[in-house]
Amino acid sequence: MGVYGAALDQFAADLAAAVGAPATRDPSAVAGLTAAGGCIFVGFPTHMQRLLTGPNLDVPVHLVAPAPGDARAADWLLDHLDALMDACAVGASTNRPLDVGDLTYPAVTVTARIAL
Repeated sequence: MGVYGAALDQFAADLAAAVGAPATRDPSAVAGLTAAGGCIFVGFPTHMQRLLTGPNLDVPVHLVAPAPGDARAADWLLDHLDALMDACAVGASTNRPLDVGDLTYPAVTVTARIAL
């Protein structure tokens, strides 16, 4: 695994510890983790910037609740959202379902910047 993959794995582990929910970069793991109560899915970087201090990656981070998108899923998302926003050092989130394969999950998304 390269430097970027290792950095994203470490970021996912840090988020799991901070938020108190399992985290993965593997979309195939989302179904099992949400069935167990919910998870964090760290997506593929959407933007990379090279600075004198090193690369920066903009990474979508999805807080994913079990389907269906009922009040229980909404409450789970709300219970974990502050910790996720703090851990990602962001001030805004987007309420947008996450599609993984042919399944759709209730989710909230933030974009985190990782400096390497």
